[in-house]
Amino acid sequence: KKANPNERKTAMKTAEDFIKQMKYPPNSQIQVLPEGGETPIFKQFFKNWKDKGQSEGFGKVYVTERIAKIKQVEFDASKLHTSPQMAAKHNMVDDASGKTE
Repeated sequence: KKANPNERKTAMKTAEDFIKQMKYPPNSQIQVLPEGGETPIFKQFFKNWKDKGQSEGFGKVYVTERIAKIKQVEFDASKLHTSPQMAAKHNMVDDASGKTE
């Protein structure tokens, strides 16, 4: 990103020399990537690659090794139909009597 023209030229020459050393075809392409524009395919070759701002692990855990305390309340679903307001609130508009309204 902040390389001067001489550094860029040297990097290109190094890449060309590598192609010759590895006996790759002379028409092998050299891809220049801008900093921060590396593709996932490129990154896969670097075990410890970290992107800027990348988090590690699954993030912060707020609750561990505790079970929520829930008050057990007796509940009878059949009684919901005795109160039209409760039946509507809990989406139990049909009392299964077979009558239509």
